Amino acid sequence: MGCYTGTFLDQARTAGWQVEGLEPGEWASRIARERYHLRVTTGTVQEADWPGGSFDVITLWDVLEHLRDPRGDLGRVREWLAPGGLLWLTTMDVASAFPRLLGRRWPHYMRMHLWYFTRDTLARMLREAGFEPVGMWPHVRVLQLGYLAGRLQCYGNVVSSAATALVRLLHASEARVAVSLGDLITVLARKSN
Repeated sequence: MGCYTGTFLDQARTAGWQVEGLEPGEWASRIARERYHLRVTTGTVQEADWPGGSFDVITLWDVLEHLRDPRGDLGRVREWLAPGGLLWLTTMDVASAFPRLLGRRWPHYMRMHLWYFTRDTLARMLREAGFEPVGMWPHVRVLQLGYLAGRLQCYGNVVSSAATALVRLLHASEARVAVSLGDLITVLARKSN
């Protein structure tokens, strides 16, 4: 759900999975269909109409915080899962050390994010929606150094400019680095009976 331009779906299909996507943005869903020839429905969780038990696994990568009714949408997602089906998602842990340390300067405080979760509130919401949380882990993102240096803008122009200049000087803009600050989490939950 929220498959954007289909990159993850394309990778999952390459790994042997049968895939289908849902994306509310017309532009992004069209790109997914045209670029990767994927089956992608344009719409929201509430608008989609798959039969119950249609999927063994559903992913919500960076989606939950954007939903107007995350609890209700999780209940709908649950209906689409086969018995014992798995839900994988990523979201933010607002109670982790990094957002508490940065306060208002935490880069994930954005107008597009309607909800922020702690591990406890997320686990409770999953249970209320008919899921049993299996595990929550710090999420690791692999980013290019050029992109990462640009993202430092939220800490001020001096920091961002210095980092960008250093990355360019080292010709390392495309070098990749694994980043985990503990504020993003990956969650696995199983559909309860």
